[in-house]
Amino acid sequence: MKRKKSREMTMQLLFEMMIKKENYVEIINTLKEALTEEEDINSILGEKKEMDEERIDLDEVDLEYLIHTLKGVEENSKVLDEHIEKYLKNWTLNRLAKVDLAILRLCSYEILFSNEVPDNVAINEGVELAKKYGDDKSPAFINAVLDKIAKQM
Repeated sequence: MKRKKSREMTMQLLFEMMIKKENYVEIINTLKEALTEEEDINSILGEKKEMDEERIDLDEVDLEYLIHTLKGVEENSKVLDEHIEKYLKNWTLNRLAKVDLAILRLCSYEILFSNEVPDNVAINEGVELAKKYGDDKSPAFINAVLDKIAKQM
């Protein structure tokens, strides 16, 4: 479960990197600041905030994976984008929904650069993220592109 939650949070941070046009170091620093502020607020109030269902419990997140993957996606973004764009029919990267692009970059990175995750797992996890965060067509689209990237390897 830890990897699944870590992957989800990594995708969210990749999305944030695109929206804010920040690099992975800035995003990680913002995350660390937010965590510190939350801990300070909780200690002042003497109580824990109730966690809603959508919030990711950081005890369930592998921060080493998260940082390593964010860095890897950023450092290899040109290669990842070339592989993704190769399989876009009548689309360009600029026209893709940012959430779909974040999922594609994350899972393409796992397929192309990580030996820790089997290709079929990376594809399946990408589809699951697309079901949760994308539109109705995102899961099939994500599956098709990632499958083609995996098969070229």
